[in-house]
Amino acid sequence: AFDSDEAAPKRKPKPPKKPQKERVFNCSPGESKIWKRFKPYKRDWRTDGKYFYQWDYTHNDIERWRKRGSKLYHVGSLDPDNGDLYKGPKHKPMDLPW
Repeated sequence: AFDSDEAAPKRKPKPPKKPQKERVFNCSPGESKIWKRFKPYKRDWRTDGKYFYQWDYTHNDIERWRKRGSKLYHVGSLDPDNGDLYKGPKHKPMDLPW
């Protein structure tokens, strides 16, 4: 270790912890009137005739996709309670899963 007359190396103080955001609980697919409004398409997909929708179980919201040719392009995420688009596009275009 260190002798009493030798200075110990100084450490940087830890930065203060950020306050955690309060967790928001959205409804499930069975409780969402918006999700029920869309027509079932294939497997876990639904459609309104213009866009394709998929339930995101990680964030408890609805992902909106637009079809162009043989690819789906992410448009954003919808709030399952009121249907408002509240997140922008995040995913890369993907091939059609069906």
